Amino acid sequence: MWFSLALLCALLVGIGDVFSKLALQKSNEKIVGLARLLYALPILGLAAWAKGIPTLSPPFWFTLLGMLPFELSAFLLYLRAIRVAPLSLTVPFLALTPVFTIVTSWILLGERVSFAGAVGILAVTTGVYLIHMETVSKGWSAPLVSIFRERGTRFMVLSAFLYSIASNLGKRAILLSSPVAFAFFYQLIDAFVLSLLAWWESWSLRHMGNELLLQWKLYLALGSVMACALLTHAVGISISPVPYFIAIKRTSLLVGVISGGLFFKEERILQRLLGAAFMVVGVGLIAFSP
Repeated sequence: MWFSLALLCALLVGIGDVFSKLALQKSNEKIVGLARLLYALPILGLAAWAKGIPTLSPPFWFTLLGMLPFELSAFLLYLRAIRVAPLSLTVPFLALTPVFTIVTSWILLGERVSFAGAVGILAVTTGVYLIHMETVSKGWSAPLVSIFRERGTRFMVLSAFLYSIASNLGKRAILLSSPVAFAFFYQLIDAFVLSLLAWWESWSLRHMGNELLLQWKLYLALGSVMACALLTHAVGISISPVPYFIAIKRTSLLVGVISGGLFFKEERILQRLLGAAFMVVGVGLIAFSP
């Protein structure tokens, strides 16, 4: 069941990436991020009300607050990356999250991956190398160096690392509550803190309100898609090892790469698809490993 949920989550996240890229053409990452959170809250609130909210213990709140700086920083870095660089170039680097979760899951949750799973995660990393293959004529290390020369990819690599920590803390919070309760309160607190950050940067409430209504139809579609993505993520990750679920979820990068070519006329799509395909092979090894 978790595998199907991860694939559905990947599709929803990929669609959300496209909507986010479109929204970022007219607004900055804080406004788009706040819109993603606020427009998703009604759906998450209804789901929490229908499912019922369990008693939430202090460890749940402590875990959620501990997760907040990692999650919010990763979220803003991700949005900034797809704003300043091509979608097909930046989104695949989120596939590094499963690599980082090998270490973070072992430290935070005591989870281990099998040998086949580890090989699959390394294959994902190789796909990242292939995305910059056009620079290999400058030396075997040139594709790796290119990752850090491009501002967007630097942001996304750091975002992937922070997400690897946030994902593990998120699973702990889910196990201390319920998937639906976690999704609602996580989104609510993130929206509150991001609103404070925008206000601290001299964004008046009226200005924020005007910005949030400027692209309301697009934001409504974006919020709805991301609410469903968060619910499938919360349920799926509660019943599976974190590295495996996150690895399957990262197949959303295929949607991002293809959409970059179709909707944003980005270059080197075939080359980036090759790297993305290699990542999918790695994801398959992870999913079907014992």
